[in-house]
Amino acid sequence: MSINIDKNKSVKVLQVIQHLKVGGLEKMVIDLFTNSQFSQDMILVSLEDDKESVLTRWPELTAHQSKIICLNKPAGFSLTTINQLRKIITSRNIDIIHSHHIGPLFYASLANFGHLKVRHINTVHDAWYLKHGNQAWLTKFSAILGGVEFIADAKVVAKQFITSFKGGVKTPIVIHNGVDEDRFVAGNKHQAREIFDLPQNKILVGCAARVEVGKGHDALIRQLCFADENMHLVMAGSGSEMANLQALCRELNVENKVHWLGRVDDMPKFYQSLDVFCLFSQREGLPLSVLEAIACDTPVVATRVGGIPEIVTKANCVLIPSYAEAELSLAWEQAYNLRYQVKGSEFEPDSETNSQNANLIGAKRKQNQGVIRQTLAETGKLKQMVASYDKRFANI
Repeated sequence: MSINIDKNKSVKVLQVIQHLKVGGLEKMVIDLFTNSQFSQDMILVSLEDDKESVLTRWPELTAHQSKIICLNKPAGFSLTTINQLRKIITSRNIDIIHSHHIGPLFYASLANFGHLKVRHINTVHDAWYLKHGNQAWLTKFSAILGGVEFIADAKVVAKQFITSFKGGVKTPIVIHNGVDEDRFVAGNKHQAREIFDLPQNKILVGCAARVEVGKGHDALIRQLCFADENMHLVMAGSGSEMANLQALCRELNVENKVHWLGRVDDMPKFYQSLDVFCLFSQREGLPLSVLEAIACDTPVVATRVGGIPEIVTKANCVLIPSYAEAELSLAWEQAYNLRYQVKGSEFEPDSETNSQNANLIGAKRKQNQGVIRQTLAETGKLKQMVASYDKRFANI
């Protein structure tokens, strides 16, 4: 879909985010901040961070650091933060505030109160928090106070959002998150594995997510015990559950089959190294990791939560219920077959040996290279996402 926007139009947009830790929501905001038509005049405010920490986590932002403001907000309610935001809105002659999630929505709405000419757009990245009455009330209060326009990153999020209120808030429009298809591309699996020192002759199932409760790492480790003996897990990311999960690996005697990479900067190479990507989250909005894996020609296993069913097809993903941990090992095999189109009896890792079956698998992999990537929907591409947001920004 082509979106025409006046390229000479100047719009000053203030992006407001809670923090810039490494995560999908944060990556989406950074992609928009650096790729928007209005990027030159766009300001990015992080409520909780200091700039040094942000640039350490996101070195690609170094070139844009003059447009990044970190407020280092203390815990709890902060009147100072409201005043800081109000000063930024006024001194920078902001035309549009674009906030993300409930904290930035609340603070930006209070700071913008009285600035009648400054539009406020809020992107709802998931709606689970609205199950808590006080947070639903806070969202509605902020919306009414600031005349906020809502955008949801998935149809299901928009539906959950509007059903949480009994009037007073307009139905959000939907703009799916998008992945940079020029950066996330298919690549050489063996070369990618060499970079991370991963085994060449195993079937690698990978996960990229914060290592926290609810992301499903523990389920992946438990189900590895029931999977094909050649399967290994590869985990990218860090978090507070790392020690507990490593202890679980030792308890189940699979520590030699689980590879912990920690923080990974070259994510395209991570996806390229895998045979299957798996996200067994209990809740999501619209995770970029699923789109990134597909763009890198890697089939996916994911839970049927949030907006995931909206951006995948049977040709690139095996969906399972969030409670169906026991289905994981079979789903991994099914996803593997999406890429290589081999039957169950032929389900083996690509091997450097000269066995007849390994040659068969290798030939089919070469024949079907790109079969997953070509299923990436237009609505899951970064250029489409940015163009859709720019259209909203231009309409002032």
